[in-house]
Amino acid sequence: VVGLRPVVGTRIPDREVRRWFVRLVKAAFSRRRKKVVNGLGSLGVPKVVLLTWLEAADVSQSARPEVLSFEEFVRLAQVANESAESPTV
Repeated sequence: VVGLRPVVGTRIPDREVRRWFVRLVKAAFSRRRKKVVNGLGSLGVPKVVLLTWLEAADVSQSARPEVLSFEEFVRLAQVANESAESPTV
């Protein structure tokens, strides 16, 4: 028997970053056995922008989503959120 207890509160206090986190994780795992950059393609963001986000978050573009840590997804969400707030994206 496995028991799960939810974490009280949240580990990502910023609401917008948390929204990006959920979107990125869902997109990254939406395609089986693909690199994270290919999975994120379902977000509708140009690949060049995705590559910029991955580089800024210090995440390898050749990584598969299952090897990324929680912290790496959070960094990626922070970068995506910052990019979305700027008028260039």
